[in-house]
Amino acid sequence: MTGPSTEPGSERRWLQMLAVAAVSGALIGFIVETRHAPEPGGFAEVRPAQHIADVPLAPTQDGMGALRRAARVERHVAGLASLRAQIPAMADGEGATADERRATVEERAMRRAYDGAPPTVPHPVDQLDYPSCVACHAEGLMVEGRGAAVISHEGLTSCLQCHVVMRDPLEGRGDVAPDFESDFRPLESAGHGHTAWAGAPPTIPHPTTMRERCDSCHGSLGEGLRTRHGGRQSCDQCHARTSSLDQRPRMDLPSLIP
Repeated sequence: MTGPSTEPGSERRWLQMLAVAAVSGALIGFIVETRHAPEPGGFAEVRPAQHIADVPLAPTQDGMGALRRAARVERHVAGLASLRAQIPAMADGEGATADERRATVEERAMRRAYDGAPPTVPHPVDQLDYPSCVACHAEGLMVEGRGAAVISHEGLTSCLQCHVVMRDPLEGRGDVAPDFESDFRPLESAGHGHTAWAGAPPTIPHPTTMRERCDSCHGSLGEGLRTRHGGRQSCDQCHARTSSLDQRPRMDLPSLIP
């Protein structure tokens, strides 16, 4: 009885035959499978434009930023609208009392270097930025129970050019107080307007320059200066201006007639 060959190199020949058989089987299987494989159909057919018109396109990076900004602007506008909705309505006969008027006049004097000077800003303002004062003061609104009054004059863009901050924006600096007292003496307001007869509309007891919007002080947000007839709009139709306070000298009309 004979056994496996024990000649030198016989094991190597067996390994070579097994490797050849494995490669041959793999090659035969590849050829058989590829002969029966379906032919590639190319790229998928693109649907006509009328079928995909209702499919939204994915936003670009810039578009995503614009969407986020639009959402922030919408929330900001809605917040301002809710604050404006809190403004109390004006009603005839609900004018300020004498005590309210006195307290308001004293508070106004504390925020001005002199009567008629631009009032200071009672809240922190970043002076290195461009403050959006008109966001609150263009139409007025209520913030935590306090009223942000309407701008009393026409819209000027550089608010901090005239209105300085009362409180330093840097932490720990405290209130900004001048180191000197101004000796400027403005035209003194009359305090109360004069009437031509009992029951007549009083004159305006202060200059009207930069105070064209009467509702800034006498509207519903004017706590101590509210008018008793807020429904009327044309104030100077009844209330005449004071010529000396507006620096309009009186003219002798008969002398102009030849």
